[in-house]
Amino acid sequence: MNKLKTLKTVNTILAIAFLTLGLTAMLHNYIPYSIYRRIHPLAGYTFSALAVTHVILNYGWIKKNILKK
Repeated sequence: MNKLKTLKTVNTILAIAFLTLGLTAMLHNYIPYSIYRRIHPLAGYTFSALAVTHVILNYGWIKKNILKK
């Protein structure tokens, strides 16, 4: 799998995890706790891992545009 295709996949799942985190946080009083207890942490761990992966895959761009001297 090439870098661009991997990045597109990571970004899509990252967006879904972000939306899931936000929705479960906003609706935690309205959804059953047993569902919240499983979905919210899973989305959080997924988001964290994919955020790190996203930065690693984009490190060349970050280095070129953000960290330039």
